[in-house]
Amino acid sequence: MILMYCCVLAAMAAILVVGKITQQTRQRKRIKWVTQWLQQLRGLLEIFPKHRGMANALLKGDDSFRPAMEKLQREADDRLLSMRQLVVKRGDWSEQQLLNPITQQWQMIKENVFSMPANKSFALHTQLIAVVIERMEDDSLELAAFAHNSFSLDQDYLKSLVIMLTRELPHVVESIGQARGIGTGVAAQRRSTVANRVNLKYLHGNTLSIIQNKLVPLRLVLHQHHDMKEQAMEECIDSAVLSAQKFLNLLQSELIDTVNPTVSPEAYYQQGTAAIDAGFRLFDKLFPRCTQLLGLR
Repeated sequence: MILMYCCVLAAMAAILVVGKITQQTRQRKRIKWVTQWLQQLRGLLEIFPKHRGMANALLKGDDSFRPAMEKLQREADDRLLSMRQLVVKRGDWSEQQLLNPITQQWQMIKENVFSMPANKSFALHTQLIAVVIERMEDDSLELAAFAHNSFSLDQDYLKSLVIMLTRELPHVVESIGQARGIGTGVAAQRRSTVANRVNLKYLHGNTLSIIQNKLVPLRLVLHQHHDMKEQAMEECIDSAVLSAQKFLNLLQSELIDTVNPTVSPEAYYQQGTAAIDAGFRLFDKLFPRCTQLLGLR
């Protein structure tokens, strides 16, 4: 009788262990998918703001951006097709439902962008980008929770890093992207209205605040953390901060402090793009390392 009782307890314990292992395996598969999806969304976050800025300049008189816009449209279509294929392969139709609004909004913009007013184009692009960022924020919460509950020696640090890369950084990029888009249109018209300058001043202050309160302290944190103490990573942060500050200085001097800007749309757009690209390089450098520390690679 005692032997039978012990066997039952052992069987129950084995079932619990197997169930726990199965649950952890499913969770890790889910989190791996989340990291892959975040990287796909990061690609859209690079393409859509570029297209918005170019469209704003084109619709305000600078047709030189048309070939680059058409190239970006093909890149966006390819990216969305790749994402749909990933969803089909995984068989998660809930993700398909989340992707549909992005695809539909993009198709509407692409089909009508060359004939719509500049302010409508900018607003529709911005709505689309907001949806992409919202999707990133949702996935960020899930990944941050996993980081907090991981077996890493510094869960809180990893959670903070995940939030920085997948929630804070997208807002920095979008703030610069809006300033790039509005400013490129202003530069194309060679005239800055009061409304333009108010909007650009707000974006300038918002971007500067995030950089000073989030990016700059991140460098010190990385330097103090042995798993992330790599010169290349610190250099990525320095480059992102320097590029953003350089763009903000141009924004201040050429578009906020003057009514008739002299900077060319192309030069202004390129400077904004350089700042955004530096932010994406930071993501591309730190995010894989972060997932590695979480044991996902």
